[in-house]
Amino acid sequence: METVIKKQLLDKFSEIVTQKYQHYCEMHQIDSNDEQNIITYLIDHQIIKPKTIKDYTISHEYEALVATNQQRTQSVKKLADRFAISERAVWLVLKGRSLKIQHK
Repeated sequence: METVIKKQLLDKFSEIVTQKYQHYCEMHQIDSNDEQNIITYLIDHQIIKPKTIKDYTISHEYEALVATNQQRTQSVKKLADRFAISERAVWLVLKGRSLKIQHK
């Protein structure tokens, strides 16, 4: 079952992350407006997990390949080669994604 995040909790989360990110940027003298920096910050502080990055990227790239009339199996092979992971790992990500879509 998917957890629903209440607006108050989401607002507080945003406030905390924004404050901590601004402080991080000041300490490291980096541009807080550079969107690449915020993504790196979120990953470095384990707010975005490696599995989330992998699943999101594979799902997005798979949809892009399928949209160009690539066969599913061929798309999975290309992604496995591109990201140096097994075809089985790609299929597992796609299976997990389809299960999430079905539960919504």
